[in-house]
Amino acid sequence: NFINLLTNILLVLIFVRVIFSWVPAKLPRFRKFIFDITEPILLPIRKLIPPIGGTLDLSPVIAYLLIYLIQTVVNSL
Repeated sequence: NFINLLTNILLVLIFVRVIFSWVPAKLPRFRKFIFDITEPILLPIRKLIPPIGGTLDLSPVIAYLLIYLIQTVVNSL
């Protein structure tokens, strides 16, 4: 199913972005590609819930949960 494929890809890309935030900048083109794909999803969430203490960004966790919820609802239809 296309929706499952799309949501799974988004979940993996968000996970990769989180990992990239913890390691030194390597593969700048790939890192920019991941950022460009995930930022339109994470930015609106970050605007609603700013990073805690200015450093702990919960937007990937919330996006992950929302995408998983959407995937579950669509699969139940």
